[in-house]
Amino acid sequence: MNPSVPFRDTFWNVPGWAQVGLYVGGIVAIAVLAYGMWQRVQLWRKGLPEDRFDRISERVKLVVQHALLQVRTLSQAYPGIMHAIMFWGFLALFMGTVLATIDWDIALPLFGYKLLKGPFYLFYETVLDLFGLFFVIGLGMAVYRRFVVRPHRVDPTARFANVLALLLVINVSGFVMEACRIAVVKPAWGPWSPVGYALGQTMLAVGMSEGALRGLHVATWLFHAVIALAFIAAIPYSYFVHLFTTPLNIFFSKLTPRGALRKIENIEEAESLGISKLEEFSWKRRLDFDACVECGRCQAACPAYMAGTALSPKQIIVS
Repeated sequence: MNPSVPFRDTFWNVPGWAQVGLYVGGIVAIAVLAYGMWQRVQLWRKGLPEDRFDRISERVKLVVQHALLQVRTLSQAYPGIMHAIMFWGFLALFMGTVLATIDWDIALPLFGYKLLKGPFYLFYETVLDLFGLFFVIGLGMAVYRRFVVRPHRVDPTARFANVLALLLVINVSGFVMEACRIAVVKPAWGPWSPVGYALGQTMLAVGMSEGALRGLHVATWLFHAVIALAFIAAIPYSYFVHLFTTPLNIFFSKLTPRGALRKIENIEEAESLGISKLEEFSWKRRLDFDACVECGRCQAACPAYMAGTALSPKQIIVS
């Protein structure tokens, strides 16, 4: 590669054994993820049938509006902006990882083409740095809202503190790796990664040697790889499952008029009305439970809860 042409040096300073470990760990993490999601799908399928496969184009439009563009979420001012910049930041970082994988594992070995080079690579670096920064800002907003403002409908529990801390550590460790590489290599295009470049210049300013920077880079890379793979494997078994279930829940949304009730056949002869046990929920209702992000909006809109009764739809779902 021409050293004057900007390019992504994927495994700079990473020993071969660590590279092999990353691929092995990645296969294991994806297998655990797939198995966990398969288990959840099996639980959903045990629910009663419900037709939610009609009007596909409308359903795709809903996903674009409310999952990708965050239209409904942004209607809530502070929490909406907070969640939107976290989501877009996470999405940009995920897409950046996908592009890096395509570049190193598909385009280069199979077609001899380096995707992440030249002006496109510079654009890629700047976008990822800025969205990574937005993601950190969003995490800070989430911490402030949940643990300082503490609105009554959200829970300031240790579980959510751990969730936010994990995401912060993954993101910040990525910036540290980038900063170490830029500080050692000193590429002419370093400023195109504004966060990593600034952090790298700070490391140099405090007197870190090349050996120290390389050592910190390898240690951080190993730590980042382990926690990132653990995050992937833990998705189906944790709060993070909503990364999958929320878009699915939006896609299978109810398209009939709001407030319309399902017809009860032979209502005069029915032994019970509504739902009295888990087996009576449809597969879509079971999906609803897994898509819950514990925001408390259902509780805030529940007439029974607002009237002062002990009924809390949120607690029913999360319990």
